[in-house]
Amino acid sequence: MTKSKHLFRWLTLTLALCAGSAFAQNTVVPSGVTQTLNGKKYYIHVVEPGQTVYAIARAYGLHYSQAVIKTDLHHLTAGDTVWLPVNEKSSAVVKQTTGHVEAASFKEIVVEQGQTLFGLARIHNTTVAKLEELNPEVKTSGLKAGQRLRVPTSAQPAVVRPNEKQQGQYRYQAEKPKPAVAPAPTSTATASETTIPAIRDRISRDKVYITIMMPLHLDQMDEISTTKFDLDQRGKRDYRQFEFIQFYEGLLLGVEQLEAMGCSVRLNVVDVPVEHDDTIAHLYSSHQVAQSDLVIALLQRKGFDALARLAKQDHVFVVNPLATRHELINGNPYAVKYMPSDNGVANVLLRSIANEYPDAHLYIIHSGGKEEQAMKTALEQQLQNAKIPYTFFDWSQNAKLATTLKASATPVVVSIYDRGRDKNRIYATQLLNRLSSLKNERLVLYTPGNFITEIPDVDFQQLQRVDYHMIYPAFLDYDNSIHRKFVDSFNEHYKTEPVGPYAGVAHDIVLYFAYGINSAGSEFWKRLNTPSPDGVLFPIQLKQTAADSGIENQQVDLYRMNNLRLQRVGNGR
Repeated sequence: MTKSKHLFRWLTLTLALCAGSAFAQNTVVPSGVTQTLNGKKYYIHVVEPGQTVYAIARAYGLHYSQAVIKTDLHHLTAGDTVWLPVNEKSSAVVKQTTGHVEAASFKEIVVEQGQTLFGLARIHNTTVAKLEELNPEVKTSGLKAGQRLRVPTSAQPAVVRPNEKQQGQYRYQAEKPKPAVAPAPTSTATASETTIPAIRDRISRDKVYITIMMPLHLDQMDEISTTKFDLDQRGKRDYRQFEFIQFYEGLLLGVEQLEAMGCSVRLNVVDVPVEHDDTIAHLYSSHQVAQSDLVIALLQRKGFDALARLAKQDHVFVVNPLATRHELINGNPYAVKYMPSDNGVANVLLRSIANEYPDAHLYIIHSGGKEEQAMKTALEQQLQNAKIPYTFFDWSQNAKLATTLKASATPVVVSIYDRGRDKNRIYATQLLNRLSSLKNERLVLYTPGNFITEIPDVDFQQLQRVDYHMIYPAFLDYDNSIHRKFVDSFNEHYKTEPVGPYAGVAHDIVLYFAYGINSAGSEFWKRLNTPSPDGVLFPIQLKQTAADSGIENQQVDLYRMNNLRLQRVGNGR
């Protein structure tokens, strides 16, 4: 995708926040309701039909960029909340409009099943009228179990005796959540019990609330240049906004598919420009990340770990899409790792070799680099119990590789060299040249990675000659009808094809988890591996790795080069 197309999409996204509606836009009446967050006070405005962020901010005497949207970045709908900073300008406007500087601040409570507005007013020493003023959405949508309700902070909870009946009008009784109607599943999996200490109910029975935290760098949009020089000389300008664009695009396709199934999703998109602990804590609080059914965090090690600690306190599940390190789920039952660990990959690799090549001698090529260490350790540990002869071969001695391999009648080479450094074309070419020179029909090459996507100009003839096997959890297989449909849809929406795992992984995470939460509620986290919805690209097999640890996807696919094409030959389960 060209940068001009990226720019158009991002500008469209940004302008959607501030563009005034050309149709029925309601007059915005400022609210005097305030709340203090992290020492800063905000006016809380509940959106009415037809209102836009631009119009709301203007009604408070503020620029639209000062508004904080607490729910959805893209589709502002009635009942959403917009937070406006309390300052001299906004205070003056509110005072002039409402006749007072600011109304009482409020706190939020979670409505329990069977509670009524009258009963809650009585418990919190306030009135139904005051609760309706703070929560205008209940007039149209009613009171729901799991809903967050605003009550005045000045109100002190009343003492209610255990068996005391609430008298008066039972208005807005919280409805019992109804199970979602989901399409018939296309596959089944054995459910596994979890030992997660506390699992919250869904935020709402009507929508699945998902927060996305990733570096979008929206604050640097004004730095983008679209001159012909900058577009042509791509190496001269590097815009970080575009780094994870395909992840976000794949996620939107997953949401679109969920909506077609009748599963409504509300996205809370949080731009994380800097992954410092204090920045993560501020964004987590200011964007109400705790009020999510699920968080998807495309962050680096430090940022994700900081977020996971906060989420653990609030019993919020956080998915890491691409990291392989097992430590991110250690000691945190609410951390979810989509990518299988090195131990899982090593297990599938050795099992495949033992089954297909029982008389093989295994040669593991490495360089001693730190990026390879986790996989090397996993192989060393599992080889101690495997009946496979093996040799670790340092790539610094690669001139002796051909001579070494000739000593074995059935050599199987596993290359973990340079893991973590993508697109090493020189190494891959040199390795394939040395292996191909042996002319050994029984030679086999395995890689726990993807030569095809990481090295675009790799020689397919050489891969065929060395009987190439690839273990990879997120490979888009164009021979797979479901994968082709996804690629076609991606191309139709964004005029380009997905590159690497980003788009497919994002699509599957939002599709699988939102569907599961919508279908099974909190039971989804108690019994993993509920039936997958139609359209999931890569089968998912979840497992809680230990009683006090998080959840890991242990699905790994095995592909083999056949007739110059990679064909799936096993699923690793």
